[in-house]
Amino acid sequence: MKKRFVFFIILCLILFMFSCTSKQNENKKKEFKLDSSTKSQEELHIIQAPETPQDLPRPEIEVFNTLTQISNPKLTMYLKKYPLLSFKELQVYSLSPGEEVIVQCNKEIDKESLLNAFKKIAPDEEWELSWINGNIATVSFFPPNNLKKTYQVYLRNIKSIDGDEIIIPECIDLIVASQTSVFCMSDDNGKEEIGKTNGGFIGGKISPDGKLAVFWEWSSYFGDVAEVRYWLQNWETGDRVYLTENVPRGIKWYPDNSFQISNKKFNSGGELIKGDLEEKIIIGFDISTNGDLSYVSISDPKESVYSLDLFYKRNEDTVTIKKFTYPIYSKSHFLLSMDPSYNPTDNKLAVVHNSSIDDSVLSSNIYIIDLISGEKQLIFEDGEYVLWSPTGDYLAIGYINNKIDIVALSGEKIGNFSGYHFNSIKQWMPNGKCLLIADPTYRRNIFELIDIFSKEIKEYKGTPLGFDLNNNLYYIEKPE
Repeated sequence: MKKRFVFFIILCLILFMFSCTSKQNENKKKEFKLDSSTKSQEELHIIQAPETPQDLPRPEIEVFNTLTQISNPKLTMYLKKYPLLSFKELQVYSLSPGEEVIVQCNKEIDKESLLNAFKKIAPDEEWELSWINGNIATVSFFPPNNLKKTYQVYLRNIKSIDGDEIIIPECIDLIVASQTSVFCMSDDNGKEEIGKTNGGFIGGKISPDGKLAVFWEWSSYFGDVAEVRYWLQNWETGDRVYLTENVPRGIKWYPDNSFQISNKKFNSGGELIKGDLEEKIIIGFDISTNGDLSYVSISDPKESVYSLDLFYKRNEDTVTIKKFTYPIYSKSHFLLSMDPSYNPTDNKLAVVHNSSIDDSVLSSNIYIIDLISGEKQLIFEDGEYVLWSPTGDYLAIGYINNKIDIVALSGEKIGNFSGYHFNSIKQWMPNGKCLLIADPTYRRNIFELIDIFSKEIKEYKGTPLGFDLNNNLYYIEKPE
C-alpha cells in the first residue's frame, strides 16, 4: 500500500511540473496523454504532443521514461485443459481425479511455502505437486477410493523467492469426482453407454440429434443462492467446451443444433453468437419447431417491483406485450422460471400469467395466445407451469400444491399426479406418450417417466438429459 501511495505522489508531482511549464509557455501549447500501448501492465509512459498545424500529423515526443508500478506478485489457478477459465475466489470447480490444475505466479515462487500451503489442504497421499519452472507448478488431487470429495483450497503464506508475500484468491472449492457414464435408452437397443463426462456435472440437456449435450455444474453457492457453469460436449469427438456461467438457468435447442442459454445464443461448436438479448434479463423462453424464439424478461430492473414483458413472433414481426405479468417467486423469494410454450404447429403460445404484485401471494393462470390473431384466452386457473405436448393435443400443467395435471384443450383431465413440484416437468417424449419428471434441485439421483394413457410411472436411477427426436432417452448414471 505504501509503495502504491509513493507512486501516486510521484505521478502527481510530474503532472504538476508539466502543468507549470505549460503556463510559463502560453504561446506554446502542449498536450499530454497516458500511453496504454505498453505490453506490461506495470509500465506507464507519459507522451508529450507539441502543437502542429491542423492538417499535419502530430509528432509524439517521449519526455518521460518508464515508471514501474510496484505491486505484490499474484497467484492464478486454472485447469490445464482450459487456460481461459481462471479460478475465482469463492467459486466452485469440478474436475476428475488426477486432472492437472495450473498454479502460476508472475514472480518465481518459494517452493517450500507452496508445498506447506497445500499440506494444509489435504493429506499428502491425496495430492501431487510438480514444477514446470520456478513460476509455474501443477497440482492434482486423488480422493481415497476414487470417491467424490470437495477440497477447500484456501492457500496462505505463499512467498516469492525474494520474500514478497504473494496475493492469492480467497477460498476455492474443487469438487473432485470420477467421470460418470452417459447412457442412451431406446426400444430397439435397450440401454447403451455412449460416453463419459465430468462426475461433477449436476444436469444436462441432449441435442435433438443426440450428438451433443450441454451440461452444467455448480459455479457458486451461498445458502439458498446457487449459480451454475455451462459446458458443451460432443459425443463423436469427445471435446468439451466451456460456454458461460452465472446466468439464469435454462437451455433449449434450435432445430440446427445451435442453442439458447438464457439471454445468450451459441452455435453447435459452442461459439457465442452476438445478439440483441444479451442486455435483457430473461426469466423464461421457448423455441418453436421452426426456430422462432419467445421469451419473458424483466421490464425495468430499476423498478422496486418487477414486472415482465412478453415477446413473440407473429407473421415475421416481433410482438411485445409490455408488463404482461408479474414474476413467480420461490419460498425464499427468488425468481422462478416462467417459460412460455409453443404448440407443435407454431401458431399458438401457452403462457403463465401472474396477476399478483406481491411476491408472497400467487394468483397465476394459464392463457393461450393465438399468434395469428393475437387473441388471448384464459383456459386454466391456478397453474404455475405449462408445457405443450409434441402432438398438440395435451398440456402438462404444474401447480403450487405439488401436483401435475395432463389436460386436453377442451379442459378434460387425462391424468392427475400428486407429489411433484411444478418445476419438475422436464420434457415430453417426442411421440407424446410419456412425460419426463425430475427433481428441480438435482438432489435426488432418480427420474421418472409417466405414461399419460396407462398412468404407469417408471422410476430410474440417474440424472436425465432428455429425449432426442427419435424418442431415445439419455441420462447420466451417477454412482451411489
